[in-house]
Order: sequence, then structure tokens, then C-alpha cells
Amino acid sequence: MKFLLIFVFTFSCFLISSQTPAVKEIKKKQNDPIFSFGFGANLSSVNVFRNYKENPYKLGWNARVTYNFSDNLRFTTEYNRIPKFSLSPTWLDIRNQSFVISANAIGYIVDQDVMIYTISGLCIQSWKGYYTGLQDFSTAQFYYSDNTYVRNRNLCLDLGIGFERPFPGFNLFGDFRYRFANIDNRFGITDANYNLGIKFPIITKSTESSKKKKHSRKLFKGKDKYRWF
Repeated sequence: MKFLLIFVFTFSCFLISSQTPAVKEIKKKQNDPIFSFGFGANLSSVNVFRNYKENPYKLGWNARVTYNFSDNLRFTTEYNRIPKFSLSPTWLDIRNQSFVISANAIGYIVDQDVMIYTISGLCIQSWKGYYTGLQDFSTAQFYYSDNTYVRNRNLCLDLGIGFERPFPGFNLFGDFRYRFANIDNRFGITDANYNLGIKFPIITKSTESSKKKKHSRKLFKGKDKYRWF
């Protein structure tokens, strides 16, 4: 955990401040910011404070919109949702969703069609479930009454790292992050989260006008390997 925090912070600072030859070449050809929309699968441990099963992960879905502020920095908004599930016999009828806003420091691997990025953001998690109190070995028993519905909204710190690779017509992305929050007066990792999906460009007036001037910014891989994003 400490290693991830140090790595994300150091790597973010390095990417924003560095000017590698690959990044310089991109800046000569790309001027306008770009929006893109993506969606995919989401694998989440949801809330490890309340889940003591051998396999705590649940499958859901993820949707995101990214805005490229520069060639080394972009901003991302995400929505994650896990279909209704139970942690029987303690928690039943659980519903979980989260909304994330993050900054991504971007690095380009020279001679490779791959980019890597860090994730530094804030997440609002909404959790609702029916608490039975049966076989509960967590601290929830000190905060909630048996056989009641519990709703929590938590502000989480969202830190991680990911990659993106272009293909004709779309980009493939994948990332991993830890989420930290204070739940029931206990601060720590609440979620280990994995995402895998695809992204598509969103056409804007800016990109349309740039095409007329023959200075359009290419979203995906073309003849020049560095003009893929």
C-alpha cells in the first residue's frame, strides 16, 4: 500500500515534468483537447471492511468520459455500478455504486503503441444493504441494529495506475486502483478495483474545425505511431 502511494505520486510528478522525444513529437502535431467515451467491465471488492468471504470480488460495469488537457495530463469522470448481491448471512440485498473524478498523468512508451497513466482522484461511494447481524465479525455490529437497512455515502481517495493501447476505431484500456475511506470510524483500503474496457472519440466542433484546416488531432493509430492519441 505504501509502495503504491509513493509510486503514484513520484510517477505523476515525473510524467508531468518530463519531456521525452516521443512526447515532444506528439506536441508538434496535436494541439486541440480531445474528449472520449468508454465503457467496460468492473471487478470490485466493494467494501472489504464488511466482506470476509474467500472471494470478495463482484463483477459490475464502468462508464467514463476523458478530457485531454494536454499530452501529459487529462481528466476523467467515471461511474461504477455493481448489480444487486448479498453477503449472506450478514448482509442482504446490497446495492453499490460510485462516482469518480480523477487526474491522469500520462506517459508514452517509446517505440511502443502503449501509453501508461496514473490515477489520482476522489470517489463518492453509495452503499445500501439489509443488515441481519448474523455471523458478523466486523465492527458493523457496534454501529447498526440487527434487521435494518443501512445506507452509507463515503468520500474515498482513489489511487492507481493503468494502460491504454490503440486499435483501428477504438482504444483498449485497463487499470487498477485502491480506494481509501473512513467507514465506521475506521480508515483504510475499502476497495481493490479493476477495470477493462474500450474507448471511442467524441466529435466536437473543435475537432471538426481542425479537420478543415488539415491540422486535426488523430485519436487512433495511423501511419505515424505517435499520432494514435
